[in-house]
Amino acid sequence: MLTDLSGQVAIVTGASRGVGRAIAVRFSELGASVALFGRNTDALARTAELCAEHTAVAGTWSPELSDTDALAAAVREVNEQCGRIDILVNNAGVFYPDRVDSADPFDIDRMIDVNLKGLMHATRICLPYLKESCMARGRAVLINIASNAGRFGIPGEAAYCASKHGVIGFGEGLFQEERELGLKVCALSPGWIATEMVEDCGIDMDRAIRPSEVAEMASVVARWPAGSCPTEIRLYPQRDPR
Repeated sequence: MLTDLSGQVAIVTGASRGVGRAIAVRFSELGASVALFGRNTDALARTAELCAEHTAVAGTWSPELSDTDALAAAVREVNEQCGRIDILVNNAGVFYPDRVDSADPFDIDRMIDVNLKGLMHATRICLPYLKESCMARGRAVLINIASNAGRFGIPGEAAYCASKHGVIGFGEGLFQEERELGLKVCALSPGWIATEMVEDCGIDMDRAIRPSEVAEMASVVARWPAGSCPTEIRLYPQRDPR
């Protein structure tokens, strides 16, 4: 039986739009108080409005994930205001498809910095609070939004694949480190999702996964029973959008 999210506190990164917004809204519908992290303050405020229709919002924060001091201060503020952090959803990410021989070095660095290093830093900073939740209530949840590109090589996406392979490997290692404490760690790996990030990639957006579908799967992971852990879920469009 799935657990109840009422009263729980969830941090969602990349919550300004797309999948992050959908996850934040779905969690709020289920009674969680969401702390919204994102760089676009206007869009983040809109996410907060949508979440507030269902439950109290912990607030909005806009730290750069590479600024570990600012990120740590934001997470500390969430914990001080809410008294707990039960769930972290690492959703923030960037996508710059290109072949290796023509890729911009800045784009490569940015994907590694945001998709992998930023996720690792956010996890490292939140981990003491998640472990506190485990010790107090027997469980906490970390959901990393990975990608099917994290399991397969895709031409024109090699650097992106590298970043998402790293996400999956990091999560698998962390689960083995903390599983006995009750920390659930899941890589949620979707295929093409109908978001602004991929609207110029020439796919049929009507065939792509809806952000709400990713959010529903994330909500299932967040509520998963204590006795087991779904460590990776791969989600495909029913029909190929390419």
